[in-house]
Formats: sequence, structure tokens, C-alpha cells
Amino acid sequence: MVTDTPETSEARRIRQTAELMGGYDVLGRRIANGFDVHDLLVEGWPAQALRVMLEKLGVLGADAGLADATGLSNLLAQSFTAVLTVEQGVNAWRLGAVLTQAADVFGSLCDAEIWLTRRQYLLQDRRPIDLLVSEPGSQLVVALLSAIEYDCD
Repeated sequence: MVTDTPETSEARRIRQTAELMGGYDVLGRRIANGFDVHDLLVEGWPAQALRVMLEKLGVLGADAGLADATGLSNLLAQSFTAVLTVEQGVNAWRLGAVLTQAADVFGSLCDAEIWLTRRQYLLQDRRPIDLLVSEPGSQLVVALLSAIEYDCD
């Protein structure tokens, strides 16, 4: 007998991140786990997914740190018609994943964007968005969000 298991928080966040980037309509497939993300990154992440995410952003959409975090300028991202490089796709996914986690922690995408653009004492007075440019910086941001999340539960 097969029973449905509850969606894990990791699977839910992956799904929500994919939806933030346009979901099946834009990505061309269902994204259910890290393997699906990896496969699409290697095959070529659709540039439209980054455009869709950028269109949903208010505070961050006007922030210069966003171009650094994704490795693209807003103008370049808007002119893309094909696929991102693996590095650009990884950066776009990283931003989407952090936005999704922060929205879970703070209650809304808008509040997540505000948090990402404000200096955080526990990040040595740095803005989280500025740390997303590197993997170690991203890990610091994710670790802080996880600490906030689990401290609030």
C-alpha cells in the first residue's frame, strides 16, 4: 500500500522557488527536488525564469545588489531570449531559494526583500543581498535565516 507522505520543508521550498521563477510554464518541467534543479541548470536555465522572478520583486528590483547577486544587470536579464549559463542559472536559483526561505521566515516576499537589503548585525553589518554573490556568503545568509526560523518556532 502506497500512501502520500507530507511534503518536506525542503521539497516545499524547492517547489516554491520554482513557482517564483514561473513554474512549469516557464521552466518546461516540474521541479520537485534538487536533482531536477541540477538537471535543468546543466541543460540550460531559461532566461525567462529570471525575468519572471525580477518582475515579482519590488524593493530588490531597483537594488543594484541584485545585479551582483545574479551576475546579470537588469537590462541584460530583460534582453535575454535563450538560456542562462550554468553560473548565471546557479546565481538566479540561489537568489530565488534565499527569497523563498526569507519569505517563509518573515511572512511575505516584500518583507523578505526588505530584510535582504538592510544591514544585519549578525552578518557583520552587511546586507544579505551583497553576500549572495559567493557560495560562502550565501551559506552565511541561509544559516542566519535558519537560525531565525528555528528560534521563532
